[in-house]
Amino acid sequence: MGTPRGPLNVAKGLALLAVAVLLAVACSGGGEKAVPLEKRWLAFALSDGVYLARADGSGRKRLTRIREFEYQPDWSPDAKKLLLRVDAAEGRRGGGVHLVTLGREGAVNLSTVSGVFGGDPDWSPDGERIAFVGKRKLEARFGLYVMYADGSRPKRLTSDAWEAQYPDWSPDGRKIVFTGVRNFGFDLYVIDVDGSNLRRLTQTPEEENWPTWSPDAEKIVYAFGNGLRVMDADGANSTVLTEAGGEPSWSQDGRWIAFDCGTAEKGRMCAIRPDGRGRTRILPGFDGGFPAWRPKG
Repeated sequence: MGTPRGPLNVAKGLALLAVAVLLAVACSGGGEKAVPLEKRWLAFALSDGVYLARADGSGRKRLTRIREFEYQPDWSPDAKKLLLRVDAAEGRRGGGVHLVTLGREGAVNLSTVSGVFGGDPDWSPDGERIAFVGKRKLEARFGLYVMYADGSRPKRLTSDAWEAQYPDWSPDGRKIVFTGVRNFGFDLYVIDVDGSNLRRLTQTPEEENWPTWSPDAEKIVYAFGNGLRVMDADGANSTVLTEAGGEPSWSQDGRWIAFDCGTAEKGRMCAIRPDGRGRTRILPGFDGGFPAWRPKG
């Protein structure tokens, strides 16, 4: 005969069930959402290189050592590599898109490999290709390119009649959103990765720049004038996120957007919820920019 289940035993059973559910969620990958903001890791650029630190500023570690100015870090999906934009001093070589494998010395200049000078690199979701902005010797303007991760088979997707900037690959790997510069206007466009189906998303007198997809591909955060906005992926329902900021980076779980908030006195990087709540300073004391959340890897 079983033991009678009184109120106390029922309460214990419910408590054990709740613990089991929480453990199951954590083991399934949902545990990332429980990581507090201050314990999340980001790469970011300082004047002397690219670094890694927790959002509270602890655990700082230098990741790269390239002779020229390096910035715009972009993580590979497995968090083992970084893409960087490198600007060489006038009259010196060495600029372009660089690939760094963490834990190894040196970097590979993919612009030298591809034969296309460029910057603004962004990994494809599967880590096999790279979108970037580049220009060959005989081209008049920088355009949107895609190449393989080893620098091979570069292909230009946009016309040489106008300029492209700041590409970001969609989470499903099918589209790229970017800034197009036409007649001195900065607007956002989206294009299929084979170069077809170019579509304009915005058209305002303001400068719109630096678009970044949400992890669920339903939203895009972007720079609008001196601040940030969030809109639907088709360009509809644009709303103000913050009146001042740039260089946004959406966390992998979709809960935070890191950005350069431009206040150097106590560090100039911040994070905010996608609905505009919870703005807080991150990486305190570091006068840097281009924060990029590290994937779980």
